[in-house]
Amino acid sequence: MSDLPRTSANQITANVTVNTTVETLIVSTVSIPVPLVSGFAFIWAFAQLTQGAGGTTCTPRIRRGNSTTGTLVGTANAVTTIAGNTVTLEVAGLDSYSAQDAAQYSLTLQQGAGSANGTCVGAAIIVFII
Repeated sequence: MSDLPRTSANQITANVTVNTTVETLIVSTVSIPVPLVSGFAFIWAFAQLTQGAGGTTCTPRIRRGNSTTGTLVGTANAVTTIAGNTVTLEVAGLDSYSAQDAAQYSLTLQQGAGSANGTCVGAAIIVFII
């Protein structure tokens, strides 16, 4: 157990465009070697989004892997936002893993009802393998 916990963290270094109502990849961790056959990963992420015109909600998600198609970790709950305003969004999840050599996670954002792109002006993600 001396190998645990293992961590990985990452942040954006430039603004990320959040395309109208399409789920957009914001930031990913590197692939983290997991030392046990099975265990858990605790993931926490935040983003600062300037909502695009017409936007009324934003849904932050944690996904396995480094794309918008990875398995959803935890829940995906829409947060009410106001177009043109910047809002800070936080999301966390606990994921179990088994029979794998590594784990990787990503933060995605999806605007609701937006007619113009939003801008993610800050974001970070951290993972603890426990």
